[in-house]
Amino acid sequence: VAGSPEGNAGAWAAAMGPPTCLAALTALVRLFDAHLDTLVFLLDDVLKLIQNCIQHDTEAIARIGVEGFKMLLSLTGKRLQPEPWQKITGCILRLFRDSMPRDLMCEGNPSLIDGRLPFRKDEVVIQCVVQLLLIDMLQGTVTQHYRHVSPDGIMTLLDALRQSFEFAQDFNQRDRKSTRLNSS
Repeated sequence: VAGSPEGNAGAWAAAMGPPTCLAALTALVRLFDAHLDTLVFLLDDVLKLIQNCIQHDTEAIARIGVEGFKMLLSLTGKRLQPEPWQKITGCILRLFRDSMPRDLMCEGNPSLIDGRLPFRKDEVVIQCVVQLLLIDMLQGTVTQHYRHVSPDGIMTLLDALRQSFEFAQDFNQRDRKSTRLNSS
């Protein structure tokens, strides 16, 4: 099949459907957990597969990806060494950045253009859902595993939360201004 492996992983997840995708991802994470010491070298590949699910344009697949990530962290977090934790915290930061619903911040009036929104609503909704799911995952991860994450890793996670917070704050500020301008 032509295309990048990332595209194939996303297509694979969508083609099998959410129930099968969930079962496959769950089985993969359990296998990874059961043989962590010998399979830790595959962490980058497992994270890439999970990341592809989370970044999928189908909300059900994105949710399954986040659940798979939660499960991975829950099962392996206490046994991971600092280097794998750095990979995980870096992946979480990238997921936060990549799922930021930037289209909401379009210049000018974010209202309807020719009767249409200036972005695809379903994409933005999925990005917002993913942001909330990642925040929830992060809250659980830090609470459960903060002793096992290096100070640099904690700072990376806090940076991800800060970026999400600042985006939401900027959006809410713009939205208030836009609402005031439209009602004038």
